[in-house]
Amino acid sequence: MPRLDVTQRWRDRTTSFCSRRITPFWCWVSWFCSAILFVVIVQLLGGPTFNDAEVSFYATLAIAHGNIACAYPPNFDSIYQIPLTAPVYPLLSGGLAALARVGHNFPFPSASVMGRHCVNALGPIETWSDHRGISQQTLEIGYVSWIVLASGCVGLLRAFGKGLSAREPLALFALALCPPVFAGLEQYFHPQDLIAIGLCLWALAALLKERWAWLGVLLGIAFFSQQFSILVALPLLLLVPSRHKVTALSALVVTAIVIVVPLAILTDGRSLASSFIGTALYPETPGDLLWELHVGNTVAAGLERLCPIVGSVLLTLWAKRRFLDAVLESATLLSLVATALSLRLVFEERVWAYYFLAGAVVLVVRYVLESRVSVAFLGWLVVLIVVFNPISQWADGLQLSQWAEQVITVPPLVMLSAAPLFVGVRAGPRAEPARY
Repeated sequence: MPRLDVTQRWRDRTTSFCSRRITPFWCWVSWFCSAILFVVIVQLLGGPTFNDAEVSFYATLAIAHGNIACAYPPNFDSIYQIPLTAPVYPLLSGGLAALARVGHNFPFPSASVMGRHCVNALGPIETWSDHRGISQQTLEIGYVSWIVLASGCVGLLRAFGKGLSAREPLALFALALCPPVFAGLEQYFHPQDLIAIGLCLWALAALLKERWAWLGVLLGIAFFSQQFSILVALPLLLLVPSRHKVTALSALVVTAIVIVVPLAILTDGRSLASSFIGTALYPETPGDLLWELHVGNTVAAGLERLCPIVGSVLLTLWAKRRFLDAVLESATLLSLVATALSLRLVFEERVWAYYFLAGAVVLVVRYVLESRVSVAFLGWLVVLIVVFNPISQWADGLQLSQWAEQVITVPPLVMLSAAPLFVGVRAGPRAEPARY
């Protein structure tokens, strides 16, 4: 009994501290300081890195200098063995690079040098970017992804009625210190992942505030930033009341048309695969879990992409039936989203530290809303650091086989994500009528 009393007092004090109101001024100060902390961490660890930067680097510079046709060169996949990224980040970073006049002191390669249909674009752009500071300035634009992530976090906290309190700075500083988050710029350059999960948080806020058109718009932009957003989009669309589904879906379709169609026309359709498919058709890597299970390439591609999607839909339908209106409570909703995102890693061809970014962000927001520190979550982060070592570009982790990395790191994330759902099942269904 004394131990229970101490635990309860600790929880009460933690909740009281997290619930302390702060003025908008100090909110702004905390946002600024957390952004500085994030930038300092990435810089101290040697980033933003050039690893994987090519998937957005060439498109950014081509768009910034008005040669949108060469943003998606036809031979990129064959040279780098990976696809170019979805269009949202290149369009955003290209626009910012143009405003900042990155590289405008040097003549950009002409269309004749690029070749017909931009078949020779990669070499000239790479040579041109070697001029002083251009490459580094282009990579530093990736820091804008933090703004999207941080604003999405704050927007969701306020949608739950927990904003303008100590929870805001706590959440932002926790995200800045979270290894999978800064690994998205420091270890491998994937600012589009930070943008996508930030937009997903904004979409969650739109769902809670019943802004159905904004929900569709945000989900559309998130998907065309990074396709894993479909694992959030489908559950949220299923949670939209039936009478408002047309509004949300119409907004999503219009957003897709606005983003995809003009770029597809300007690039002769070369941007379509990156917009909708990404890496979905790429075979499994020798040594990964599916390879060890002797699964063929075609079956592996289906398992990697279709199983998480089907799983997220089935999980949402089950949660709607089990929890009724209570599915929109913070613990249940965020658990549903985090579990859907973690399903991707169960069937992924292999995993890297930044792959855990989306799930880790949702868990951080959930724990902040619950005003508690999860020892299990902190322990899992330590495991990630040991296995992948995202805190250094010059040293590797444990050098385990690819399938072993998945077995060690993915199941704990799934369990942490799904824990509130299991607790809710044990407590039994709620009695409130459903709105769906």
